[in-house]
Amino acid sequence: MRSDKFLKSVVRIFSFLTILSGTVSTRRQKRCESSEIDMAGRQGVKVEPVSISRVVVGIEGRGIEDKGDEMRFQFKTRRPSGMLFYARRSSNDDEMIALRMENGHLFYTIICPYAHARLRLPIMTRMDDGHWHTVQFHRKRFQGFIELDKKTYFRHYPVNCGGFDSFVFGGIAPEDNNDVTRAVGKVDHFEGCLRNLETSVPFSNHISYTAVSVCK
Repeated sequence: MRSDKFLKSVVRIFSFLTILSGTVSTRRQKRCESSEIDMAGRQGVKVEPVSISRVVVGIEGRGIEDKGDEMRFQFKTRRPSGMLFYARRSSNDDEMIALRMENGHLFYTIICPYAHARLRLPIMTRMDDGHWHTVQFHRKRFQGFIELDKKTYFRHYPVNCGGFDSFVFGGIAPEDNNDVTRAVGKVDHFEGCLRNLETSVPFSNHISYTAVSVCK
């Protein structure tokens, strides 16, 4: 009798653990649903404090070029430094733009055939205040300028690169590390939230996410 009761108890415990395991597994899968991880949505994504955490966006056709194209997104962070985004051309690795934060201030880098510049946005307010800020990158003829919270900077600065068809947000892809470091310098990893991504040219594929979570 005792052995039967013991056996039944073991079976019940095993069944309970199986159900519990299934519940935990289901919850974990739900957290990773692609519909919840969406930089183009209002909730957005969180770039985590690990070097591989990043978002990669490919742009269709010729990319963001000189026909009035633009790219817009929002960010918030409490970290003073980090790479917000950099953009490249798949047909020419030597051309690049980048926007990074250093000690709470934004720096805009341009690497084009006839324009090499590292420019600080002349803003007294620090950007690591934990509030949402809106960034826009515009192309118009041979210009490419940054707009931050509806104020435009470097409107007349020349950007004669071709169309940028790859945008990387929050981190640096391993294959780009040497080129980005050479162009921009050593940059800390961004930690914070990104949301409401919009481009005037459609995304070429689904946005690629690596080690990010849902922004809370």
